[in-house]
Amino acid sequence: MMRRLLSLLSVFSIFAAGCGHAAEPFVEGVNYYKVPSPQLIGEPTPGKVEVAEAFNYGCIHCFHFQPLLEAWLKTPAAQKAKLVYLPAGFNPVFAVFARGYFAAEELGVAEKTHNGVYDQVWNQHATVQTLDGLADVYSQLGVNKNEFLKAANSSFNVDAKFRQSLQLLERYQIDGTPSIVVAGKYRITGDSAGSMDKVFDVVNYLVDQELGHKRK
Repeated sequence: MMRRLLSLLSVFSIFAAGCGHAAEPFVEGVNYYKVPSPQLIGEPTPGKVEVAEAFNYGCIHCFHFQPLLEAWLKTPAAQKAKLVYLPAGFNPVFAVFARGYFAAEELGVAEKTHNGVYDQVWNQHATVQTLDGLADVYSQLGVNKNEFLKAANSSFNVDAKFRQSLQLLERYQIDGTPSIVVAGKYRITGDSAGSMDKVFDVVNYLVDQELGHKRK
């Protein structure tokens, strides 16, 4: 009898100890999704985790998400991350914006014009259907129209980056924007996080996981 009682107490102790562990705040398959074939977009940076935003200037949701992204970039948590952009060319118009982003990158003006393109499209109501129309948008932001069109239409680097972006979208299983990919391994959306406001809570959690600050 005493032996059975001790055995039960032992089981209870193990169960209680297990319950004492804090539950993981975010769950794979619910709050984020594992990428079947992980791949970084850029080169690894020691001490930092790649955080990629799949976006498109023609996406109203991306426009609304941009202030949240900018606010996150000012937080200490963002200092552990390396932000990269992945333009999503899901359809012909989105492809124009994606190729345009890579052209701006080729000309060294992508970062400087990023918010300006959103502003031109959604606040100034610029109509963009073609690269020529997009070149007009960039010219409003101080970019030479002819140089932009030359880069967008004939640059080998732009072509290569555009093709790679389509491959990455498929690899990451991204079918909507904005989406975030952490370390080339984990995909997060507003729906998976619970809302757009909560996306970076999940991002920060996964960045810490990658850096070994939390249980892997």
